[in-house]
Amino acid sequence: MPTPYLELFEHSGTPKATRRRIELLSDITQVGRERGLEVEITLEAANVSRRHAEIRKQNNSFVVVDLGSFNGTFLNGRRIAGAEVLNDSDVIQLGPGGPSLRFRRQ
Repeated sequence: MPTPYLELFEHSGTPKATRRRIELLSDITQVGRERGLEVEITLEAANVSRRHAEIRKQNNSFVVVDLGSFNGTFLNGRRIAGAEVLNDSDVIQLGPGGPSLRFRRQ
């Protein structure tokens, strides 16, 4: 079984903006502007909180959780309020118009 991963995009999930691939090797992957996080977003991304969201492995699935960020976390264009199960090709956006991550299982 392939290792699930995230594709980090600078803007709006366009393939041209791909920055990097982040394999989901641990049970919790934190995303934000704080140095040292598994997915560190550039400091220029003002709509991203220091600790914005995290991806958690739960049993054989992965969920995304907002960590109380000011601008919110969106899953496929919808702001999330609690843990949301991720499916292949789901897009997580960090604040409106912010950087996005595509979840890949295959």
